[in-house]
Amino acid sequence: MLYFINNGSTGSPQEEQTDHSVSPSPSTTSPTPTTPPPATSPSQNPSPTNPNPALPAAPNPKPIPPPPPPASAPQTRAVSIANFAFGPASITIKKGDTVVWTNQDSAPHTVTGDGGLNSPTLNQGGKYSFTFGSMGTFTYKCAFHPSMTGSVVVTN
Repeated sequence: MLYFINNGSTGSPQEEQTDHSVSPSPSTTSPTPTTPPPATSPSQNPSPTNPNPALPAAPNPKPIPPPPPPASAPQTRAVSIANFAFGPASITIKKGDTVVWTNQDSAPHTVTGDGGLNSPTLNQGGKYSFTFGSMGTFTYKCAFHPSMTGSVVVTN
């Protein structure tokens, strides 16, 4: 700003400059203006609970139950024929499992019984296998020695 002062002399007026701006005193600081952050649209700000902001977040999502354990692979179980006996005399297996009978006696034997069990004559070292495709209890015996008996229990 400019002011003209007439000091009573006959000369030209004197020019005086006055600074009217306010400076902060050393002990005071003026507050720094803050600007709010720019607004973001949902597509610019994905949240951890909604990785696809184009879709609305599901309220309180239910946890997904773990998958059931895989079905065990079919097993092969052994029954020996020794000393005119089946060992073990009873065996429990799962549907789809296979049982293999092995004759360790010098005498011939068979595996003859329920559900299709019908081996040929098994000489010493001979083997017979059968895969059980249905549940139940299957009894068997040796056709030559009827006192030799056994059973297979098939579960799911």
